[in-house]
Amino acid sequence: MRNHSTTASPAPARARGFSMIELMIVVAIVALLAAIAYPSYRDQVRRSNRTEGQALLLDAAAKQERFFSENNSYTATVGAGGLGLSTTSENGYYTLAIAAATAGCPIATCFVAQVTPAAGGGQTDDTTCAVMSISQTGAKAATDTGGSDTRTLCWR
Repeated sequence: MRNHSTTASPAPARARGFSMIELMIVVAIVALLAAIAYPSYRDQVRRSNRTEGQALLLDAAAKQERFFSENNSYTATVGAGGLGLSTTSENGYYTLAIAAATAGCPIATCFVAQVTPAAGGGQTDDTTCAVMSISQTGAKAATDTGGSDTRTLCWR
């Protein structure tokens, strides 16, 4: 007699790991988060780097006042023989220039110091505060690439 006992074959083992669909969902979520987070991160880096330009301006204004008290005149000379400052900021984000405030007010009695993002310094994409400046009266100004006044955004 034949033994008809049938043993059931074991169920196939379940595959381990992630399916392609699950992996694509994770990649899409990560890409979405990166698309939102990276621009915000770059904006914060630009804003924090502006303090370097502001510090350079405030230092230039203080040295201009010291120069004026010793020579009874302001100077447009940034380096040796003038203010003794470098024309670039500490980390190279900004360049400094000093000129007469207006055509009717010579450098001897009026000045405006301004910083602009240095080429290759990492701040050239900061279009909100393209140029920041300070005058002999302490008036602070900033303009964007379109020339609009943005001092409240840049000098806080």
